[in-house]
Formats: sequence, structure tokens, C-alpha cells
Amino acid sequence: DAEYMGGTVRTFLRNASADMQQPERSTNPGKFDQLGKDAQSILHVDFFDGARFDLNKVITPTFLVGHHFALGSSTIRDNYAFSTNFVPNNNNMIGGRIDPHGNLTARIARQVTPKIASTLELQIPQRPQEMMFAVDTEYFGDDSTTGCKYSNDGLVAASFVQRISPGLIGAVEGFHHPRMSGVSFSSRYESRNYIAHGTFASFGLLALSYTRHASPRVSFASSLQFNLGSGESYYEFGYNFNLKAATIKARADSTGIVGCLLEEKIAPGFSVLLSASMDHVKQESKFGFGVNLG
Repeated sequence: DAEYMGGTVRTFLRNASADMQQPERSTNPGKFDQLGKDAQSILHVDFFDGARFDLNKVITPTFLVGHHFALGSSTIRDNYAFSTNFVPNNNNMIGGRIDPHGNLTARIARQVTPKIASTLELQIPQRPQEMMFAVDTEYFGDDSTTGCKYSNDGLVAASFVQRISPGLIGAVEGFHHPRMSGVSFSSRYESRNYIAHGTFASFGLLALSYTRHASPRVSFASSLQFNLGSGESYYEFGYNFNLKAATIKARADSTGIVGCLLEEKIAPGFSVLLSASMDHVKQESKFGFGVNLG
């Protein structure tokens, strides 16, 4: 959802999407690919360089549009993008983003029944023959979730997530792709102040993450990925400070990249962003300034 809008509009859409795809009973363990979401929400920091300006406008209570400008960026090719979102109710959501070259990304979410949710994601580039789409459907039971996924590049996947105890969740996912197939086993343990998550894939990848909530406003997270075949590893560490009028996120990883992102909330619907990152291996640094309205 963050790809489509920003600021308070982005928060509204994220909450609407969560309401659509989560059952009323809190004992449901959620989706397979969201078991490690706590650490990823802290470790995924949207570093940027140059100047960025996001203007979001609520046209009606169900229809939102956004204008996104980027200047002097070394990573964003297009200087402008237009986005729109339509959320008629808690059962449907449509969002999209298009740039001046005609590259379109879209997401359609549908709550088919109180326990079945489906999502369609589209990527339509300048060349229509390179279009990509993926369909994801889940069935949310009282203490389990069954999901399946298909994409037009040949990927077929099925997953099952089971809550074993109030704090322990176990899951398995199998997938097939023309280039490879495999099975992944995942587990998540949650206590009052910390969350531990681990995944092992049959092709030799081990992924571990740990999230610690030091206080309601301060959280830390770390993750480790280890390839048993090649012996290569990757790790990262980050923190998230949710202050009364600002949010500070920072992370560092094993490739030598260190960065920090500050979002200062000046007024409701108006925030200023400062981003800075440093690649110590390449000796490159990036700095960005942004404004969010709406």
C-alpha cells in the first residue's frame, strides 16, 4: 500500500486492507508471508535521495488520488507518478499507480466471504507482452489459514499456517516454478515483549529474525539469512522510535550500508522527511528531503 499513497492516506489504506484480510477472531495466525512482518516493518526503511513531494487528496470518503514528484534522484527514473485508490467498503479495495511512460501497477483486494479473501496484483509496462500478474487467495479458519498463489510466470504455491498454542505458530509452504521447486517450513513464537521467527527452505536457505519491543514507542529488530549451500550470509539490525510528533527509523546491514529516516509530523496531514544513508564499501552517500501532504 505504501507504493500507492503516503501520509495519513497511506495509513488509512493499510488499515482498510488489514480489516479486509483478517478474520474477527484474533486466534487466526494470519498469512504465511506475514509471519515475519514485525521485523520487516522495522528493517524495511524507505531510503531515498534528492527531493520528494507527495500530495494526497481525499476526493470522497471512498475515493483518493495522489500526485508524486521526485527530483534529483539517482534511483527513481520518473519525476512524476499519479496514483488513485477506491475503497467503497470493507470488502473491496482497488489501487493503482501510473507514470508518464504508461507503466502501471495495480492491486485489487476482495473479501469474498467473511473467511475468504483474494488479491490480484498487476504490473503492466510499456510493452504489454511483458505484463505480470499474481493471484493470491486465503481461507481464514478459527486457528489456521490455508492459502494458494499463482502468477503468470509459472509460479504455483500453496501454504498452511496453524496456531499450535497462544504464542506458537507453525507453517509450511510448497511452490513450483519452471526454474525450481521447493518446500519452506516456518515458525513464529510471540511473547509479551518479543517475537522470534524462523524459516528453513529445502533449497538450503535459513532465515531468522528477532523483534524486541522495549516500550510501546521503541522497537528493535534483527535478522539473519544463511545459505547452507554457498556458506554466504546476510544480517541486518534496525530500530524504530515512534515519538509523539516524529518517527525515526534506522538500520545497518552486513554489506556496509547504514542509514536513518526521520519523519517529522508538523501538523495533521503534513509531514517532513529527512533521509540519509551511507555505503561504506562503495564509499557512496545519499541524502534526501521530502514533504507529505495528505
